[in-house]
Amino acid sequence: MDAGDRMSATIDITEGAALAVLRGFLLSILPTGTEIIRGQQNQTPLPAGPTWGEITPMIRRRMATNVDSYDGTGGFRYVVSASEMTVQTDFYGPSAGDYSQIVKALWRDRNATEFFATQTITVNGTVVPFNGAPLFAGECRQTPFVNDQAQYEYRWSTDLLMQINPTITITQQYFDAAVIGLISVDASFPA
Repeated sequence: MDAGDRMSATIDITEGAALAVLRGFLLSILPTGTEIIRGQQNQTPLPAGPTWGEITPMIRRRMATNVDSYDGTGGFRYVVSASEMTVQTDFYGPSAGDYSQIVKALWRDRNATEFFATQTITVNGTVVPFNGAPLFAGECRQTPFVNDQAQYEYRWSTDLLMQINPTITITQQYFDAAVIGLISVDASFPA
């Protein structure tokens, strides 16, 4: 790699991949037909169902010092960055409080751990195990929501915290051959 080359980095567990696994868990425990959408999406209509959910990533917090490794051929360095990801889950509709309670209870149970242990994601066309796990859930809280017609709607929120261990791959300077020779110090570096 020349001094003028630009280093580039990629990440294996993207925000989208982590949210897809979380959404899969929610769909696996909530009543059939429940819709779960990602929050803060423009031009996205609200689900028509009586009770539906929304997931919004809120915080990513470092959990440990990076762990570095190298690929052995000299081209890449891998940096594992253990992180805590907080996702706000909101449920809307007449059963919102019940759905929030179900999610909170089962997030802190073996259901979530077993679900996460079986999940895979696709990274650069290769299917790999999802490197993450549920941590804990915050308290269920009722949060007012006023719709576009100035009417109150049922809304309950719970923060779900999960550990994700994304690997960041970055190009690494290296050399694959060494040229060893002798020089005359006196001739090359006169006093």
